[in-house]
Amino acid sequence: MVSLAEITSHLIRFGYVIMLILGITGHLLNILTFLSKDFGKNVCVFYMICSTILDLFAINGGIIPIVLIDYAAYNIPNANRFTCKIYYHVVFLFWPAMASTCLFLMTFDRCLSTSRNVRWRRLSSIPFARRLFTVTLLFLFVSSAFCWIVYDLSDGICTTTSSTAAMAVVVYGNIFISLIPHGGMIICSIVAWIHIRQLAHRINPNTTSNNESSAVQRMNRQLFILIFVQAGVAVILEFQRNIVATYSLITSSMQKSIEHQQIEYLITHVSIILYTIKYSFSFYLNYMCSSMFRKTFHKCVKSLVQRCFRFDQHN
Repeated sequence: MVSLAEITSHLIRFGYVIMLILGITGHLLNILTFLSKDFGKNVCVFYMICSTILDLFAINGGIIPIVLIDYAAYNIPNANRFTCKIYYHVVFLFWPAMASTCLFLMTFDRCLSTSRNVRWRRLSSIPFARRLFTVTLLFLFVSSAFCWIVYDLSDGICTTTSSTAAMAVVVYGNIFISLIPHGGMIICSIVAWIHIRQLAHRINPNTTSNNESSAVQRMNRQLFILIFVQAGVAVILEFQRNIVATYSLITSSMQKSIEHQQIEYLITHVSIILYTIKYSFSFYLNYMCSSMFRKTFHKCVKSLVQRCFRFDQHN
């Protein structure tokens, strides 16, 4: 009979690698699709491309160190003081916080673009999106830099320098990775849904016969589906991860049997693997939920294959 320890070992060995491969492949296909002319210069598409790139960094930075520990017995954070500090600054806090916040910015843009207020709608523009993205990126990068102070090597292990430092990391992560981005997603989703319900009262029905207006409306509907499906999945996955992490933290001082520890260890890794879906499965969600995304993706792949054949013929 296979033990829990063996199940967990196989899960770590194969589960993370599969998620890494699926994540990298999906993100590259996402970028290929969103850069197509069909999506055009849209604010949401700008955020989606940024989100895909950040998710790519987050999935690589989060999973590769785990895979290296299992396959090569090499622990990146424990290698030296520099890798210890930069790992927890960039990989552990900054990338996940920025990836989650970028998804929040997408829902915020839908809130602006569907508003009845003209001034708010004007903020749904590429120049404003670039400025907002840059300011957010700089703020999160600088604010998470305290990791260079609170993390250091102790007996060859990268850890926080004190319990107060550990609490600061936990509080920062809960606020900027969980609470603000996902709370913002929920609020913006509700507000955008209300705006869309009111949209019919704002637009003259006669204009919908115009082909350009119809195309824009179809695009907005498809983007709305893409964004809020991703946001919904992200909130659910964040919620399950927080439950498991909170339970582990609360019960960390309790005496537990070996079997209890093995079960908890297995559940923790299942929770982490499910959590990585948030950063790795956006392409697959987009493909399943949006007919426009599927059509554009097929067109992009066909065009890419044709270019490859032409290149081979010229050679």
